[in-house]
Amino acid sequence: MLLRYAGSSGISAGVRTLVFVAASGLMAVYTVELYLYLTSYAYGDHVEPGIAAISWIFTKGRAVYPPLGSPDRYSFVYGPALFIINGYIMKALGPSILTSKLGGVMAAILAVVLSFLSFRKLSGNQAAFIAAALIILIFMDFPVVTFWQRADPFIIFFVVLALYASTCGSKTAAVIVTGICTGICADLKLHSVLYFIPVAALLYVRFGLAWGIGMYGLGFIVALAPFVIFENISLYNYAMWMRATARHGLELTLFIKNLNFIALKIAAAALIYLYGFKDTVKLRRYMPAIWAFLAVSLAVSVVASKPGAGVHHLLPLIPVMIYLFLAAASTVNVDPSKKNIFIAILISSLIVTTMPALKTPIILYMNIKERAAAPEIFNEVEGIIAAYPSQTIEMGYAGDGTYPLTYYRPLLVFHTGIYSFDAASLMDNVLSGISIPEAAIRAVSECRTGIWLIPRGGQAFSMNGYDKSSGGLFTSTFQSAFTQRYKIVSSTRHFDIWSCTP
Repeated sequence: MLLRYAGSSGISAGVRTLVFVAASGLMAVYTVELYLYLTSYAYGDHVEPGIAAISWIFTKGRAVYPPLGSPDRYSFVYGPALFIINGYIMKALGPSILTSKLGGVMAAILAVVLSFLSFRKLSGNQAAFIAAALIILIFMDFPVVTFWQRADPFIIFFVVLALYASTCGSKTAAVIVTGICTGICADLKLHSVLYFIPVAALLYVRFGLAWGIGMYGLGFIVALAPFVIFENISLYNYAMWMRATARHGLELTLFIKNLNFIALKIAAAALIYLYGFKDTVKLRRYMPAIWAFLAVSLAVSVVASKPGAGVHHLLPLIPVMIYLFLAAASTVNVDPSKKNIFIAILISSLIVTTMPALKTPIILYMNIKERAAAPEIFNEVEGIIAAYPSQTIEMGYAGDGTYPLTYYRPLLVFHTGIYSFDAASLMDNVLSGISIPEAAIRAVSECRTGIWLIPRGGQAFSMNGYDKSSGGLFTSTFQSAFTQRYKIVSSTRHFDIWSCTP
């Protein structure tokens, strides 16, 4: 994008080369990030272990959304597509920490490739390459988010795939692909249907209103399919968990941050419009999608104001924004008298966008440093599994400071196919006013699980919610039931092994 404008603004070939080299460097750094994440023995976020665990037990026929009164407390409000995608990847390649993360990494790579292909049709190879690098530059402000195995990288990928299909495919192919993408994303996060409104606007411009509406009609059918096909995916239970989390409310500070993020990205385009656009007839073709993008940006900013959400919910709109920017840029005819203003806008917007990504080298260093301890903990958990081959083993929780040790719990789930408690899910429960049910206490009293691994350095099941003021994840009644039936029989460097006593 910058390269395209630089040529029309009289910037030297040397500067163009420098920009191209910088874009290539961004691609290389992002590739290193992907590699470090994928090959690490650990996860980058506390929700990821739970998603890996649920994805695997889904393949074993266990319920993805147990009833609210069930003893199993691991439900998330992510849609079923997340667990289906990750689950079948692990089923095909074998369950492991690496294969549980593979889907997100592949989605990130394909999203960048498809973005380049979408941009190339508008602006040529060089400008498309730099525009794709600009996406990565923005993504770098959100470490791990764009390639972890949560819903975000999959949503970004399917939005970009829909964008590519809506602008490059035939009428029938475009509607089918965009409709399938819309339905899958609705089954990743329900609000994801908003991201496809600008895509529907592009379909409307190319083929007419009926085809844009048809995209959402097909998407509705695709979204319902998992609840019909799979017996262990309950639409009713999913709706009940969605209803429970709706009590979380919204935060004004998050809303302001969301608006600030998208406003900075739009500012450069708006200024270039004021100083450069001449061919308003050509621009008019893209106005429905531009207005749709602005409206959706505001709507998502509201949705992403829920506690625990945030600015990263706007990332799926970034490729759409850059595509529309490139599309509108084809109408630019820079007034020579305003050349210096035009260049200043480009340089200023680049600086503003680049500043957050300067922390990337620090993040890479921390990632490498953290990788040193991960194999030891990984091997320790694997050793415990080997020592108790015929026992049902699960990971429990201790104090807040030991929480990262529980990120290895998917290793146990891959072995047993059993999963009872997910701390991240319980944090949402506490926020919604939902406490541990009697059925969970009864399951502990009856020793449904033979052995619990509890991180050393804290009282068993004493972990708090998002902060101490929100209260503990486990009631005192639950803690008492656990200590009455389970005793420490052995210890390793990082874990106490609690076994059920007669």
